[in-house]
Amino acid sequence: MQDLAGNRVGNELLLSLWLQRLPTQMQAILTTSSDDLNKLSIMADKIADVTSGSEICSNHVKTKVPEAIIPNDCISNLQAQIGELSLKIDNVAVSKIQKYESAK
Repeated sequence: MQDLAGNRVGNELLLSLWLQRLPTQMQAILTTSSDDLNKLSIMADKIADVTSGSEICSNHVKTKVPEAIIPNDCISNLQAQIGELSLKIDNVAVSKIQKYESAK
């Protein structure tokens, strides 16, 4: 960047532009130093060597889960059908018992 800027851009602006392109953790470390740009670039290289691959990026998205996917009337219908089936099963069981007892 220094070569491209030449004498047209001051070191402070160049440093600011350079720091903005670094990972946030590296920015936090390097901004505490008052060294010149060359020394900071060497430090940045060493930090990158030590921490390479350790940066983790993650996203967390909250999604709203619908409270009732099945409408209440469908649930009521299913409950009624289960009740009817239970009665039919009971009737079949009673009739089998009656047939068994009458066969004796």
